[in-house]
Amino acid sequence: MADHWPDWSLDCARPLEALHRLERWLGQLSSPGLLLDYWIATPVLARLVMALLGASHHLADLVAQNPETGAILSEPEQLRRPRTVAELQEEARRLLAHSVNYSHSLDRLRFLKQRETLRLAAMDLARLVEPQVVWMGISDLAEAVISILREVVWEHYLASHGRQGKCPFSIVAFGKFGGRELNFSSDIDLVFVLEPDLSEEETRHAYRACELMRSAVADKMGRGDLYRVDLRLRPYGSQGPIACPMEVYRSYYRKYAETWEHLALLRSRVVAGEATVAEDWEELRKEVVFGSVRSDMALEGLIHMRGRIEELGSANDLKRGPGGIRDVEFLTQTIQMVFGKGDPAVQVRQTTSALAALCQKGLLDAAACQTLTDAYIFLRQTEHRCQIVGNLQTHDVPTDSDALAALSHAMGHADSTGFLAELARHRKDVRRLYEALIPGGGPRVSHAKQIPALRQWLDPLPGAEALWASLAENRDSIDRVVRIAEAAPALAPMLANSPAVTEAVLSGEVLEDPVSLHFEWLSGAMPNQRATRAATDAWLRRTLRWCLGVGPSLGQALSERDDAVLRCMVEGRGLTLVALGSAASRDTTIGSDVDLVLLCSDDADWAVAERSAQDLLASVNALHASGDPLTVDVRLRPEGRKGSLVVTETGFSKYEAGPMELWERFALGRSRLVSGQLQLFDLVKQAAYGRYIGREDFTVLAHMKRRIENERVNLKERTRHLKLGLGALDDIQWAIQLLLLSRPEAGMASGSADTAKRIDALVLSGAITSDDADILRSSHTFLNRLRAHVALMGYPADVLPENPDRLAKLATEMGLVDGNELLREFAHRTSQTRLVFEKTIALLAD
Repeated sequence: MADHWPDWSLDCARPLEALHRLERWLGQLSSPGLLLDYWIATPVLARLVMALLGASHHLADLVAQNPETGAILSEPEQLRRPRTVAELQEEARRLLAHSVNYSHSLDRLRFLKQRETLRLAAMDLARLVEPQVVWMGISDLAEAVISILREVVWEHYLASHGRQGKCPFSIVAFGKFGGRELNFSSDIDLVFVLEPDLSEEETRHAYRACELMRSAVADKMGRGDLYRVDLRLRPYGSQGPIACPMEVYRSYYRKYAETWEHLALLRSRVVAGEATVAEDWEELRKEVVFGSVRSDMALEGLIHMRGRIEELGSANDLKRGPGGIRDVEFLTQTIQMVFGKGDPAVQVRQTTSALAALCQKGLLDAAACQTLTDAYIFLRQTEHRCQIVGNLQTHDVPTDSDALAALSHAMGHADSTGFLAELARHRKDVRRLYEALIPGGGPRVSHAKQIPALRQWLDPLPGAEALWASLAENRDSIDRVVRIAEAAPALAPMLANSPAVTEAVLSGEVLEDPVSLHFEWLSGAMPNQRATRAATDAWLRRTLRWCLGVGPSLGQALSERDDAVLRCMVEGRGLTLVALGSAASRDTTIGSDVDLVLLCSDDADWAVAERSAQDLLASVNALHASGDPLTVDVRLRPEGRKGSLVVTETGFSKYEAGPMELWERFALGRSRLVSGQLQLFDLVKQAAYGRYIGREDFTVLAHMKRRIENERVNLKERTRHLKLGLGALDDIQWAIQLLLLSRPEAGMASGSADTAKRIDALVLSGAITSDDADILRSSHTFLNRLRAHVALMGYPADVLPENPDRLAKLATEMGLVDGNELLREFAHRTSQTRLVFEKTIALLAD
């Protein structure tokens, strides 16, 4: 295989990872040589296999866990076109004919979904069919699975309750499922329509069967779930019954539904159930969406709602951000709704088909249609490439350089520069057309002056009246300051002391590349005023860029600033700085300490190094006293408070070989070199992973974690604490570190304290399943974002509030509907994380 490897990896974004995944797959086969011989004879297929394995660890895990599914990748005939709904339904029934019970039937359908997803992904990555064909293929697969699953669930319900009769509910798909435009990792929006004239008892059984259907789709089994399900588009949302008869839908849409609900109805269709229900639903869709003239007030409300959704999206958000997927869909659907009455050609559900129809009818000129179509396909393909990596419902362009390079390669670019330039061009074109065709909205000065944090920010600044006047003349400026004031009121006092950063916000300069992180410290222990102001302004600008949706994660942005400050302070002083904990993994947030261990080589003068460390702490304290958030904690050094600030190379080695305690080794496992000598940092890594850790040691660590939970967290906050609570951030880091200690070679080889990369190292070593890794990754991202928003809002640190108004504000920032949805999402994430943590403890400790 080695002779063919360079040729096979030509189309692969991550060849080394692909090779490891290939070896893992081949290791599950009884005759791997036959497959390798076939690929040697057909290198085109081999390149396709490597491209797929390099693009997605999720699909690689799927093939390794189900080696038989990989046969698809060796049969060109299997990759010529997606299968139709009828073909997939026939295949599903063939698989179900051999199932032995209800659980086995659910497993068979999950197997079918996994195998067909692999087929579609291969066609997509190899560009064997057009992107729209892939979207339809994913949607048709979902339709086939859902329709057959409805039959399976109902048969099981009848058998379990000793009943007879036909299934009393049909299923309607909304959104991308309804429009046959699903992504690889889309959730599916469904509603249930009951048969008419059911008795009270029949209705009760129908509700239970619908709940069983939801569970059958969304609950995780050995092969994971089928789809994430959202049922909130039913009448009255989550407050309404899980299913309603057709007459209730008619009444609701005619009397109570808001304009945005009408717009959502545009892409709906029946995907499982009775033909009469499908006919009735289509009649209702045409009546509600296209049957009446829209008032200016209704359209203005719709545009305002779109503006609020846009505020939730960052510049990296392919879906909700300016010039993103939602702009194209909203623009297209609004024109359809306004002009579609009596014209079936305009009433289509698919976005690209609708754009073509609008162009043909003269409602959109040809150039605009082509621009929007090209941009939509590019944005959707980029979204696909992001989601296929780990089967996560992400819409953000990655900021990690390796992930961005892989995405750029998958999108046909040699490097990220070309990819980002094309992405920016498409988004600019979309936004230009969106604003030209759908004008309006945006906050105004009268509204802005009612925001307390904004007044607290602008009123104390010199020339405040002129600032307010300038806002009245610049919509972009007022959008930015309102966004910041609403998202980060805790920053208002700092902003009031920084005219330079305020000017950068008003001018839009804050959105450009971050300012230099080189600060001109004068000689001596204390930073000068100019350097102090520059450092704090850099912190502010990086935080504001995150609030405005630009740049990397907040933790990375702030860690880079803190690193730069610390390097400036110790430049030329012979100190090696090693960050621990959240500072090491770049998970810092507002108010986080930077935990440091300070080392020096044996060649250095220890007394000089100790004075340099004292100067460092004095400089940090002076900077903090001037209003900068940076604080440093050096208590995790050898011997803690009793020890010297700086430890020599020999001193650290002796301490590691002697009195170093187990918890100290554990803490050193999440470490990162900030400044200084790599050989000294290697001593830290060796201390963490160089000693055998047995089951008894893991038991000690598990007891320590329990003590932390019992002693450091208020009982009332145990289920709401974002860092130390059950299933919170500490559970994630403890699970990762315990597993890395159990696989020290993975810990040494990870080469990074970055949480995502540490999880990847665990997956590659076989220490954790892909599903558990996905849980840790997604929960880590969610909880860190939530933690940052809590801090920026000025709420009590690291605690999810109970106040409904505060929960509602946080929900808005997190892109969720309301506080109740935030609580549900938080509970779901933390419960999943806790299960992974408990599983880890059970695996390693007594």
